[in-house]
Amino acid sequence: SYDCTVTGVVADFTNSATATGTPPIGADVTSTDTAIVDVVDPSITITKDPATQTILTGTNATFSITVTNTGDVDLSNVAVADPLVPACDNSIGLLVVGGSVTYPCEATAVALGFTNLAIVGAVGPLGALPPSGDTADVIVLEATLAGRVWLDLNGDAAQDVGEPGAGGVSVDLLDGSLVVVGSTVTDGNGDYDFSGLDTDTYTVRVDIATLPAGSVATADPDGTLDDETVQAVVLGDAIAGLNFGYQPPATMTGLVFVDDDGDGVQGPGEVPLAGVTVIVTDGSGVPVPIVTDADGIYSAGVVPGPVTIDVDDPTVPADHALTTANDPQVVVAVAAQVVTAPDVGYQPPTVDISLTKVSSEGNVQAGDQAEWILTIANAGTVDALGPITLTDNLPTGLTHVGSTGTGWTCTAAASVVICEHPGPLPVGSELEVRIVTDVAADLTGTVNNEALVSMPGDVNVLNNSAVAGVGLLPATGFNLADALTWSLFSLLLGGGLILVTRPRDEDHDLLRNN
Repeated sequence: SYDCTVTGVVADFTNSATATGTPPIGADVTSTDTAIVDVVDPSITITKDPATQTILTGTNATFSITVTNTGDVDLSNVAVADPLVPACDNSIGLLVVGGSVTYPCEATAVALGFTNLAIVGAVGPLGALPPSGDTADVIVLEATLAGRVWLDLNGDAAQDVGEPGAGGVSVDLLDGSLVVVGSTVTDGNGDYDFSGLDTDTYTVRVDIATLPAGSVATADPDGTLDDETVQAVVLGDAIAGLNFGYQPPATMTGLVFVDDDGDGVQGPGEVPLAGVTVIVTDGSGVPVPIVTDADGIYSAGVVPGPVTIDVDDPTVPADHALTTANDPQVVVAVAAQVVTAPDVGYQPPTVDISLTKVSSEGNVQAGDQAEWILTIANAGTVDALGPITLTDNLPTGLTHVGSTGTGWTCTAAASVVICEHPGPLPVGSELEVRIVTDVAADLTGTVNNEALVSMPGDVNVLNNSAVAGVGLLPATGFNLADALTWSLFSLLLGGGLILVTRPRDEDHDLLRNN
């Protein structure tokens, strides 16, 4: 036996085969047999109507599906599948030659346009047929609204280069009845959009709770800075540019401290001043009181721009004096930045008495007297209550003659002169003591005299001592005053003797103070 194949068969036919053989004897023998070839052409089609339809957003799209057996054999297991519109699925079963099935189906509440594909499958006498499909386009008439939320750093109501979008901000959409019908969140660029909208008057509203705390509206699509805008739309509208600008707050912070040495700078060991009220007033014009914390720090969110910072004086401890000369002060706050204002320092009540000392004459003659003028001043912030003690240790060659000064009581023991004053010495006031001493006749050159002042509570001892010096002229038996007297006497007598004197280099003032 063997197999044989006829290719390219396109029509039915009956095939006849004859076998012939020659026997050993006799005539040839033959045998014939036939086979009928039945050519079948199974096929099926599906049509989805209408091919294109336009509907309003939110309404239904209705289709009519027709399945036809266009082949020459009956088909079984006929079934329609419609992935986008499951309502169009249908199990038809047997479909005879020339048979057709038509049925309707709907896609409900369609918001967006789409292209729908329906596929039919079937089984013929030779097995499953290739699937057949048809498409139908649905066009949805809708309106869209879109815009952006951005950070208006300079507050000029325009999005400038470098001003970022505000991502993560919630935006709500309300219909004409002010019912929320949609919500979205801005993307990384601050963009938002609402699509699939029907004809209506909508309100777009920014949820300011999702913005940086303290942000201030600077731009609104309708010009009213109320975080929302109203927009009427009809189907087919695509409205963009509903943009909202917000200036993020700045943070203003600063320090109030105890300036013990009064130099206007917080130095080592100078502690913060807690519990002081600082009034912060930004461009809104509303003063906001902030109390310094345990670290002397105040901090407030402010509107960018000039900010006035004013310490509430009654909350500063009594008798503390401002040392930084900056209260009140105006500092410019920058959006989205923390700006630190210059520190504000207060010096606690201080007594600071100082001493200066001079001689009444720059030069004296050995053997004469020298007068020393001592001035005590209060450079502190409160009155020096006293008692004040002045001590002058006279150097060798000086002998105490007398001491005077209003309110002073002076005593001398050996070479030590001590003067006492009961006080008070008001701030900025001075006290004076004059001490007269004899100058030994054998002294030469320069003599320096140092004194010291003291008082309980004095915070600064660096200015409590002073030194003054005088130059010594030789003990010639007469001095400059004598020479001038004799010259005047000679002129009066009409004599020809005129004594001319010239100051020597030593006659210059040798005063030295510390």
